[in-house]
Amino acid sequence: MSDEKSTPRGENVVQNEGYGPGYGYGYGYGYGAPPDAYGYGHNGYTYGYGQNYGYGGGKYGYGYGGGYGNQEKNENGETPTLTIRDYLLMIRERFWYLLLAIFICTTSSLVYTANKTDEFMAGTKLRLYRQAPTAKIVSQTSDTESVYSGDDLGTQLEMMRSNSIIQRVAKSLSPEMRAKVMEPYQAGNIFTGPLREEDILENCRSIRQQNGTLIVIVNYVHPIREVALLMSERFAEQIREANEEKRLQVMVPLLEVSRMKVQSIEKELEEFQKKKDAMLNNNPKLFEIDAQNLLMGDLQQRRATVMNEERAFKETDRLMKQLEELRARKDKLTKLPVIANAGNVSRYDSVLRDHEIQLKIAKLTYGPKHQIVVDLEKRIEETNVQLNLAINEEIEKFTERFQTMKNSLELARAALDEKQKEMLALSEDRNKLNELNRAINDRTRNRDNMEAALNAEEIRLQGGLLPAIDMIDRSFLIQQKPINKNYSRHAVIGVFTGTAIGLAIIFMLAFFDDRVKSAADIEGYLRLPLLGVLPVARRSSSAKKARLVEDNKDRPIVEAFRSVYSSLRLNKTARKAKLLLVTSTSPSEGKSFVATNLALTYAQQGERVLIIDADLRLPVIGKTLGIQDDLGITRYLQGEIALEDAIHYNVARNMDVLAVGASCSNPTQLLVNKKFTEMIMTLKTCYDRVILDSPPIGAVSDALNLLHFADGVIYVVRFNTVKKRVIRSNVARLLESETPILGAVINYIGIKVIQYYTNGGDRAYLRYYTKQAGGAVNVNVE
Repeated sequence: MSDEKSTPRGENVVQNEGYGPGYGYGYGYGYGAPPDAYGYGHNGYTYGYGQNYGYGGGKYGYGYGGGYGNQEKNENGETPTLTIRDYLLMIRERFWYLLLAIFICTTSSLVYTANKTDEFMAGTKLRLYRQAPTAKIVSQTSDTESVYSGDDLGTQLEMMRSNSIIQRVAKSLSPEMRAKVMEPYQAGNIFTGPLREEDILENCRSIRQQNGTLIVIVNYVHPIREVALLMSERFAEQIREANEEKRLQVMVPLLEVSRMKVQSIEKELEEFQKKKDAMLNNNPKLFEIDAQNLLMGDLQQRRATVMNEERAFKETDRLMKQLEELRARKDKLTKLPVIANAGNVSRYDSVLRDHEIQLKIAKLTYGPKHQIVVDLEKRIEETNVQLNLAINEEIEKFTERFQTMKNSLELARAALDEKQKEMLALSEDRNKLNELNRAINDRTRNRDNMEAALNAEEIRLQGGLLPAIDMIDRSFLIQQKPINKNYSRHAVIGVFTGTAIGLAIIFMLAFFDDRVKSAADIEGYLRLPLLGVLPVARRSSSAKKARLVEDNKDRPIVEAFRSVYSSLRLNKTARKAKLLLVTSTSPSEGKSFVATNLALTYAQQGERVLIIDADLRLPVIGKTLGIQDDLGITRYLQGEIALEDAIHYNVARNMDVLAVGASCSNPTQLLVNKKFTEMIMTLKTCYDRVILDSPPIGAVSDALNLLHFADGVIYVVRFNTVKKRVIRSNVARLLESETPILGAVINYIGIKVIQYYTNGGDRAYLRYYTKQAGGAVNVNVE
């Protein structure tokens, strides 16, 4: 369902969920003056009517008014993109560009190949030993002459390709050989100019690995076979000699460096041993195996003591806080059990309560001033004094006990911290000792390995050097034919290059092509409902084309007009529309052809139809329908004939025609004439359907003067002819009149192209467009 938003008049916005593969249930709304602003329907199209116009179907949604609705969006809120069929249509439309590009590129590639000077490639095979006899003293020392992995092999290959090898080869050539090698390439080309010797040798030489092996092939290319063979072998020899010289230069210094490395490691061992001895002397506990366990047990015991002290202190601290609270409230301190249960406090408190009870009885027995009462009051006072003294004494004792426990807790914590520091120090010393032991062991092992390797290398040097690179196959031709004359390969390259260039040209031209050529252009860019697409009619005269629906011979185009009719039937506005105006952007788009055959389609459905030729400048309806006389609109407006005489009746079954008659030079005056308006209004009451063929809106303004008569507009667009921006500007002019645009019809699409928009080009549908077997009859419905 479309999502609608209220907008000012002339700014209709409808967002919908997407562009589906077909039409289904949907809602379409147009915003204008209520209550006629909304439309609803199902199973295809939905239309609104009134001052504005809405349309929806399946996952389509549009809104029209004075302005345009939004372009349709898919379910993710994105604008639809071009499909594979759209790209195939672009290629098919300009297929000759692709063929031309392929032909030019392929031909150029073959001509270039044929004109090239023959070149032959020679190769020499070298073997790389996995372990070259170099000084492998310690694992930390890099061995540049050994091949252990792909990285090592890559390094060796790059060394073979180095400029130093090229310079060695150049120096080894005699003057005669140098001239023979350089002559074919000395001039260079228009881009590089004359080349140096190093450049020529580098460009002609190539070095590659034989897959999965340590075999390297040194290739050289030259127009003369003998030169190619000689240069390939010369490069291989120089690579092997350079490798031997480098190993001789590197190996002996490496042995000296290794001896120095052994001495350095021995010095490090001495320093580490001294540090170890000093650490053991400073901390004898490091010798004791159980020292750390004993220290850990003492640490655990002190932690338990601290925990016990903390629990006791917390209880005393809680009582002290309660005591302070009672003092702050000036309440009886005897409410605190630790004070009330003390010996003297409990005794005096009990005596005081007994005296108070006796005083109450005495006052009731003898009166408040009796001597017994006075004595009891004196005793109570004395007991209170003694009780307070006892309480203060207990408070002092409790305070001293609290302070003692606090001090004891602090001492326990300090002792625990001291023991923890001692434990930490011992652990750190043990870790340092372990590190020293590991370092000593590592250095000892490295020293032993280096000494063993050093001894082995010295023995190997005494026996002589083995080559790290050996030549196994001397120069040979890679192939007997020239390597640069592979016509099939160059032809394939030309085809692929031409295809890429051709497609690039096609898509670039399609990108800049602004003509209407697809349903997406109509519905997406122009935001008009697509009523149908009409294929190119069979070759025939204009008169036969005007009656194609009546003749029923060109079945695809007849079915296309029936599809347009069905689309209009599903439109609520179109069903109620008495007068349909057919127009286009420019001449020769087929609007008259669409108007006559659409009128015949309505007439075949049993409606009484009148088609009016409103193109007073270049009328064609009368001529194409075979009307010979000049009876028509112009003579009626001049008052020469009556309206009944101007109409040609029963030109086809259920269809009458009001032709122009004679063309006129002042059509605008006639179209705004009151008599013309009265004529249109009268005809609308006399027929079920009136179809008005108007002039092209992009050519003249006559169609704008006819809009207020129309109940709906059908816009005809010729395929791949008119630019989208031109159509859009003219559609905007139509929308300003607030006359509903029922939709657009794409006309004149090739039968091979139409399959990109409908299934009409599918062979499975052809049986619907041919005469049915079995004696099918035409059933006439009265």
